[in-house]
Amino acid sequence: MKNNNFLIDCDDTIINMCQVWLEVYNADHNDHLTKEDITDWNIGKFTKIGVKFYDYLYTMNLYWAAQPIKDSLKGVEFLRSLGYNIIYATVEDPLNYKQKWLLENGFLVNKQTYIVSPNKTYINADYILDDNYIGQIIPFYNLNKKSYLFSQPWNLKYDYKYRVDSWQDFIDKVTDKRIVL
Repeated sequence: MKNNNFLIDCDDTIINMCQVWLEVYNADHNDHLTKEDITDWNIGKFTKIGVKFYDYLYTMNLYWAAQPIKDSLKGVEFLRSLGYNIIYATVEDPLNYKQKWLLENGFLVNKQTYIVSPNKTYINADYILDDNYIGQIIPFYNLNKKSYLFSQPWNLKYDYKYRVDSWQDFIDKVTDKRIVL
């Protein structure tokens, strides 16, 4: 039985995290890495500092500088108006920075709809929107759940029929009609 729970990833589907992350990293390490340079999920391997790159995620200022992905809030509000329950999920958020960001930016209306889990298939949802093809989309798809891949440079190498290029594209595919956000 369908429950209309829609699971939405946080980083680079709602929060434009990569852009601000790279700006801070580039300034600190005199690098010129761009989002388009990152063609694989393991961002650290594209940097001068490897896995230490992930230490930036423990900096609250990084989140406060991040902006929402274009039309993401309008898209979430539209899904709610259609009766979907929106659940935000992320693999890791030890200091609750993402949860605070979602609250401050109007996405999160109930803290209980925010879940941290390395395996999102454990979350009771019928649909997922995520940018992690191997780690999240494929496991959901294999459970016969509708899985939308939000296009980012690190997932473009995968041919996937439920790929969306923007929030407008995503809403159009979910509703099966053109709705202007």
